[in-house]
Amino acid sequence: MENEYKIPDQVRNDGIKLIGIPSFDITSLNNSMNALLKIPKICYKIYQAMQWADHIHLRCPGNIGLLGCFVQILFPKKPKTVKYAGNWDRTSKQPRSYRLQKWILSNTFLTRNCKVLVYGEWPNQSKNIVPFFTASYSEKEIEAIEIRSVLGFKKQIPHQVRNDGYDGQESNEVQHVDSERHPQLDWGSQDLDFDKQIPHQVRNDGILKFIYVGGLTPGKQPLLSVQVIHKLKKNGYNVQLDMYGDGVEKAKITDYILDNSLEGIIILHGNTSKEIVKKAYQQAHFLVFISKSEGWPKVVAEAMFWGCVPMTSNVSCVPEMLGNGSRGTIVTANLDEIVNAVENYVNNDSLYAHHAQNGMDWSTLYTLEKFEDEIKKLL
Repeated sequence: MENEYKIPDQVRNDGIKLIGIPSFDITSLNNSMNALLKIPKICYKIYQAMQWADHIHLRCPGNIGLLGCFVQILFPKKPKTVKYAGNWDRTSKQPRSYRLQKWILSNTFLTRNCKVLVYGEWPNQSKNIVPFFTASYSEKEIEAIEIRSVLGFKKQIPHQVRNDGYDGQESNEVQHVDSERHPQLDWGSQDLDFDKQIPHQVRNDGILKFIYVGGLTPGKQPLLSVQVIHKLKKNGYNVQLDMYGDGVEKAKITDYILDNSLEGIIILHGNTSKEIVKKAYQQAHFLVFISKSEGWPKVVAEAMFWGCVPMTSNVSCVPEMLGNGSRGTIVTANLDEIVNAVENYVNNDSLYAHHAQNGMDWSTLYTLEKFEDEIKKLL
């Protein structure tokens, strides 16, 4: 009710009509039987909407998208666009329903007068397939970002951790007080001092910072990101991982953190606002995101936008996004490989700076304004 008064024209009274249809899935025999009863009614509603429309837009892959793929065949003369939000790579392992949607959309006899927007450029495509992108930030948000340095993080060396004039010689009393403090308390209590002293150097607190942004689901392998940080800590690095997102893997991750006493260096933030995540990107050195399946992983492009170097998996158009290794590092789900990739950057600060700058130069080309302009051309 509050939002209705604050934003009266955004959902209602703006020419947008939402037509409800029943949900369905085929994850069990019982659900499949129910789906058979619902699908004719859903297809009829889709048909009515397409008959009325001047332009048809589908979002695939998905259950309703699949039905839309079949119904649009009946409207060969109407202009259409399709946003294929999944992985368009034909060689990747995908559900049969996804492969069926790709086949229908690529078939220019069945799908006519249509532009199919896919992530990445792929060989041997039909003429209606158009490489596309998505965006998260506006041109107005572009700002000068100082490249973070990864020098001085090779091992935990007392002279490099605090950067506050501390020479490693403290009285026993002071050492005892420090040992009682929780690392998160120290981290937070220094915010104001460091913000005043070194406002443009990401706190300069001697911590190699990592970020994970996404659902805590098996497909995105968030526990692997946690294990990377754990191993780096064992190797003597002063590290921290901030995780943004929620999901079924949260309990498993929490147990791992508690079992290995990682509470001070791995922080679960849950789902939070875009602005908070944006500030986290601006302070992180690395994104660790080893997902099994993506279309255009926004978090990879977002990290690069703010000079945060991605360590991510070889799925969909990710190699293209990373400039085949010139804007970050493609890794497998092998723990040692990911840790070695991080150490390679720590041992080569100029390489890190080069990849971070390349990432910013590329990602800031894909803004919301450019996205809107490209959509207008398709209409």
